[in-house]
Amino acid sequence: SNAAFWLVAGAVASEKGLKVTGIKKDSIQGDKKIADILKQMGADIKIDKNDVSVKKSVLRAIETDAGDIPDLVPVLCVAASCAHGTTVIKNISRLREKESDRIKTTADMITALGGKIEAFENEMHITGAPLTGGTVDGAGDHRIVMSAAAASFAASGNVKILGANAAEKSYPAFFDDYRKVECEK
Repeated sequence: SNAAFWLVAGAVASEKGLKVTGIKKDSIQGDKKIADILKQMGADIKIDKNDVSVKKSVLRAIETDAGDIPDLVPVLCVAASCAHGTTVIKNISRLREKESDRIKTTADMITALGGKIEAFENEMHITGAPLTGGTVDGAGDHRIVMSAAAASFAASGNVKILGANAAEKSYPAFFDDYRKVECEK
């Protein structure tokens, strides 16, 4: 599921492409749907045996059900912020019971970065608008922190993440890997 942050970063910002290795196509992890969702949005994705490559492309809004993939919602909102039109993500009420109230913290993150989002009890509407940068409160939630970092590649200004060390919960080397990624700004 940690590949989702890099795939979104590549889809929204990498002209030359970004390759994520070590992906198991036969994984039962629901979050592997990120590649299919990004492809549905128009991302330039190529899936090999154990690798997924993605390049920046024109993304378009979609409607999707997050009932089986709630952990993808924050980073999907980043992709949706960079898409043309209004993306609707349904079946999200479970997000209130994660490390943070992810409905609120995701909406706060996108808003802090200059994006347009409306959060409701069981769905979000994200309208594509340029991300400008800003300060994001990680709220002690690793997925909010890593989503904000993915958004930083697409933002026109700097992104500051308060409590960035929360990424260590699921991906201790996240910011080491972040420094290695080359995405255009």
